[in-house]
Amino acid sequence: MEWEHLFESHILERGWDYYENEYVQEILKEENGIKAWVEGSDLYQVHIGIADGEIINMTCTCPYAEGGLNCKHMAAVLYMLEEGCVDMNEDSSALNRDKNKPFMDAYELVKGAEEDLVRKFLADILISSEVLMNRFKIAVSQEISEDNIRAYKRQIDQIFRKYEGRGNFIDYYHASGFILELYDFLCEDIRTMLSNKQYEAAFLLSTYLFVEVGNIDMDDSDGGTGMISDECQDIWFEILEESADERLEQKMFQWFMNSLDGSVIDYMEDYIEGTLFEYFKENKYMEEKLKLTDKMIKSASEKKDAWNSDRLVGYWVKRHMDILVEMNIDKSEIDAFCRRYWNVAEIRKIYIEKSLNEKNYIRAIEILNESKKIDAGLRGLVHDYSIKLKELYKLIGDDTAYKDELWKLILDYDKGNLNIFRELKSLYPADEWEVKRQIIFDNYKTIMELKSFTWKKRCMRSF
Repeated sequence: MEWEHLFESHILERGWDYYENEYVQEILKEENGIKAWVEGSDLYQVHIGIADGEIINMTCTCPYAEGGLNCKHMAAVLYMLEEGCVDMNEDSSALNRDKNKPFMDAYELVKGAEEDLVRKFLADILISSEVLMNRFKIAVSQEISEDNIRAYKRQIDQIFRKYEGRGNFIDYYHASGFILELYDFLCEDIRTMLSNKQYEAAFLLSTYLFVEVGNIDMDDSDGGTGMISDECQDIWFEILEESADERLEQKMFQWFMNSLDGSVIDYMEDYIEGTLFEYFKENKYMEEKLKLTDKMIKSASEKKDAWNSDRLVGYWVKRHMDILVEMNIDKSEIDAFCRRYWNVAEIRKIYIEKSLNEKNYIRAIEILNESKKIDAGLRGLVHDYSIKLKELYKLIGDDTAYKDELWKLILDYDKGNLNIFRELKSLYPADEWEVKRQIIFDNYKTIMELKSFTWKKRCMRSF
């Protein structure tokens, strides 16, 4: 039975851990599949519908699965099924493993105990463990105070200290456990906050964890930082989509704006920027984002590294233009802005694409020829412009310009390209082509000498 494609890779990893650590407590075979209980921050019930050897549906009572996602508890049960721990042909309805019996006995024990005794026993346990105390507060939907937030931050800090070695570095052998423990905190604690609509606490703690991970010195060969960042961003998205608290939305907006300051490593900054530009579409936010892009354009323009400066200017100019379009700003104003940055290749590419979509081929050709002049020192870009030009000339039937562009490619922008060579050859009669071909070979003389005329011989055999 194939099922692993139904889960994200990091969910599969956590599911395997849950299976190996025997968190699957009991499985019952049902007429339409299996029902199981999996230990987590709570005891979660999993149902997997199976028909004709195929999975037809899956449910779990954990907060992560409530949004329609396939969770690690489901994966753990399926690993147990796959490893032969469950016989679907077995007549018995109970498929309980002996090694899980003590856990189920504990539930029976609690069920039969006096309520006051259970309450006192639970209180004693919670007093002895801040982690369990925090989780219990979330589970009973108690309002999370500032003191509670500080306690959760201490819990996060303790995870860091647990895995940090000399010089506060987390080596490869400890990185996996570190990431999985943080991921558990996000999935168990913070996602339970989301289920209880404790959105501000979820935001404060996910961003705290995100920044701390961004600043830790760690061997991240397995990409654990990306897994944590993905989960944090998913939490932010969920808060922004579900919360109706305008004050919290404003607070989140300011955090994302202020955090684009290099306080986290650059590739993690992409998550902050991506969230900022994906959401916050009201005009009051859009105006602020325009100010941000203006600031970023100015900062990029002042960089001494010319190539990197041009790339960053182009990136932020495009961001600025996208905001103007989203705000339905008058086309003439957008065009005026773009003309100010016409030297930015990315802007011209947008207009070329727009002209092509509108089938305004003459305008596209004008911009491409202009771009060849502006970017004359950047051979890669000039080559790309020339390729587009020869295709457009061919499309509109301008045979002279088409042929001229092919000659520019074969003699300058794309020397040695046999596809261009063949394309040019197809435009000439055989006798005339021999003369034209010699022009190419003469132009390539130095190259031929260096390569012992290999290219020429191959061309002459082929053509």
